Amino acid sequence: MLELVIVGGPFQQILRPIEMESPDLGEELQQKALFGDSRLLDRTKGSVVALDGPDLLVQQDRGGSIRLTEQGAVAFRLSLEDTETKDRMSGFGGMLIIEEIVRERLQSALRYAAATLERIDPTQRLTHLGIAAFVSGGEYRTWKTRAQQTSMGGSLQMGMGQADRAPISIVIRRAALRLDRTPLIEDILVPLRRQFS
Repeated sequence: MLELVIVGGPFQQILRPIEMESPDLGEELQQKALFGDSRLLDRTKGSVVALDGPDLLVQQDRGGSIRLTEQGAVAFRLSLEDTETKDRMSGFGGMLIIEEIVRERLQSALRYAAATLERIDPTQRLTHLGIAAFVSGGEYRTWKTRAQQTSMGGSLQMGMGQADRAPISIVIRRAALRLDRTPLIEDILVPLRRQFS
């Protein structure tokens, strides 16, 4: 799973508790995650929108989730399965992390986060963002591009079981989430890849 958290600053309450309970907000987040330009969740699986403590949660069984806090933080848990082909063996049963899939998930999540922040904080009280990314469950996985995967044939070299991979973290101006998304993705993706070298 790709774990991505985006926290805004200066730290403050952006959404009131009553706004978090609004069915319209939950439904809008769910619709964007399933059918919008930034599809993050698998449309073939059911999804649930619910409050989890003070947070609004859009979640799928054994799938991804999106969490929104009153302070405007957005946390993602995204599957790294190849949902386009649905071919579990294309990732050697989950033993491979395909770089292009990570890039696509980052692109979609950052686009989704930008749209969500515009929706909940249109006056841009949150001026800066802290972003952290981590691949969970990747202790024995190997990182490859699609081209490397194709050239491997039926062989696979397992990872060495590194459990001490630290999250990648950066701080940016909020505008970079919309205007400098491609370099931002690279600034997250490259250090993640290095952890699997």
